[in-house]
Amino acid sequence: MELRNKEYLAWIRVAEEALKEGDYGVAAQYFRRAANYFWLIRDKEEFEAFARRACECHLRAAESMWNRGDHLGASSFYGMAAGGFREIGDKAKAEDCDQRVGECYEAIVREGFSSFPEGVKDLRRMGDHFEAEGDQERAAKCYREAAERATKEGKMVVAAGLYRDAGECHRLLNDPEGAVKDYEKAADSYFKGERYFEAAWHYNLAGFLLIAMGKFDEARKLAGRAEIACLEGRVTVLLNHLTRVCEHLSRGNTFEAQEEWEKIRRKFKTEYATLIDSCFKAQQEAHAVK
Repeated sequence: MELRNKEYLAWIRVAEEALKEGDYGVAAQYFRRAANYFWLIRDKEEFEAFARRACECHLRAAESMWNRGDHLGASSFYGMAAGGFREIGDKAKAEDCDQRVGECYEAIVREGFSSFPEGVKDLRRMGDHFEAEGDQERAAKCYREAAERATKEGKMVVAAGLYRDAGECHRLLNDPEGAVKDYEKAADSYFKGERYFEAAWHYNLAGFLLIAMGKFDEARKLAGRAEIACLEGRVTVLLNHLTRVCEHLSRGNTFEAQEEWEKIRRKFKTEYATLIDSCFKAQQEAHAVK
């Protein structure tokens, strides 16, 4: 314990020195380390004191960046400050910081996202902030912009995860067409990053959304790409079955699709099972029209 005491005292000294030099990000990092130490030894009062100091440093860092015109960098620090203030129960300051993240977003939109050619991490943080607030539309935009930058940097798996997150936002917005576009891009990126299981899953997910919309030809193409991913990655039986369900439904082979689906349905979360069940209904309605 004596060694740990010396460690946290050293962290506080580093934080204080960084604060004097105006390096607010570093100061926040070390104040937060001290706060975590007090959390571990269950000293609530000291934890809250140092956590607050970390928040205040994040806030000062954000304001400094905002004044320099770095609205994307500022958004990250405002977001961290908001999360920290919320953690220690300071709702008013947390909400003020939430509002400032929104102002950063609006400034970036006015200037154009292309004015910030890098910033994958900052855009993802801003997306996470909006997603936690339930603002799926802004979150999707941030995730997609981050994904495009990650792609340009050759970080295909990172890009894939960001496109996936954008797709999830569109699904929650009840925008299946937007979800399909992002899930397909996620799948392409996973494939290029040799993450074949994830690629096959997202090709199938996009395919089922297309089937639910009655777009069977487009779904068939994605089912074929899912099959290639399964073969390339020697993917497990579960996704092989799912790919066959997508393939059969896209071709109108409802009986064969049902046989495959019954083998694996219980292994899927309710939300995905419901989506796939709706595809059978879409296929039945398409046949009824004919």
